[in-house]
Amino acid sequence: MIRRSPWETGRAYFARWQKDGTLSDDSVAGKRKLIRPLEGRSTEPTACIVDAQRVKTSAWWLAHGGR
Repeated sequence: MIRRSPWETGRAYFARWQKDGTLSDDSVAGKRKLIRPLEGRSTEPTACIVDAQRVKTSAWWLAHGGR
């Protein structure tokens, strides 16, 4: 059994899902159109959330030489 850090485990899953198409726009949109009506909601979301802390961190990182 390979022991991985939480980051490595998450990255491995992300890479697998990216490769097999799980994270493709078509796949996500298709799942949304199937699941949302079952919950009594519109197929298209009416709002979004922006993580302001992430935006601040990203701007700081770029200003200080991040790539």
